[in-house]
Amino acid sequence: MIFRDFLEDSGTLSATDPDDPELNGLVRTQTMKINKPSVNDKKKKKDKWDKLFMGEATGNPTAGIFFTTGNKVLLLKRTVVCGNPFTYGLPGGHAQEGETPLETAHREAVEEIGKVVGKRFGEKKEGNWTCFFYKVAEPFPCELNEEHSEYAWIPFHKLKKYKLHPKFKKVALKYIDFVESNYNKMPQSNHQRSS
Repeated sequence: MIFRDFLEDSGTLSATDPDDPELNGLVRTQTMKINKPSVNDKKKKKDKWDKLFMGEATGNPTAGIFFTTGNKVLLLKRTVVCGNPFTYGLPGGHAQEGETPLETAHREAVEEIGKVVGKRFGEKKEGNWTCFFYKVAEPFPCELNEEHSEYAWIPFHKLKKYKLHPKFKKVALKYIDFVESNYNKMPQSNHQRSS
C-alpha cells in the first residue's frame, strides 16, 4: 500500500484517497489536526517580548536619552542583536544593579553612541522606562556598537516615514510636545560628558 500525506489548507493532514487502487476498496480515514499559530498568538508572543525587553514583565528599570536640536531627534536603527530589529529608537536600555535611571541612560548612551552631549532639560517616565531630554546645538556624529547599524538625525515632521520601535512610536508625539514646550527654556549647550 502506498502511503500518501496531503497537507490541506484547512490545516488537516489526511492519509485517505478512496480512489487509490492500492487500497483495494478499503478506506480508512486518519486525520490529525495541525495547530497553526493564529495572528493573536503571534501578537501575544510579540507583546510578551516587548514587555520583557522594556523591563515591564520583570520590573527592571530601563532608561534612555532623547537628544534633540529642537526640531530633530537622534534615532538609532536596531540590529538583530536587539528586540524589534530594523526599527529606529532612542539610545537606552536596561539598568544594571544599583544604577539610577540617569546613570543607566548615560551608560547606555556611551555604549551605543560613544558619548553624552548637551544639556538636560527634562525627563518623562512611562512605566519602568525613564526618558531624559538633552538639548544640543547641532547634530553630532556617533560611534555605534553592534546593537545598531546606523543613526539618523530625523526632523520631527518626517518621523512617520521611518519604522519606529513600537514603544517609541507610542510616546513620540508626547515627547515632541514636551520638547516644543520646554526646549527654548534652556540655554544652548554642547557640553560633552562621558560616563
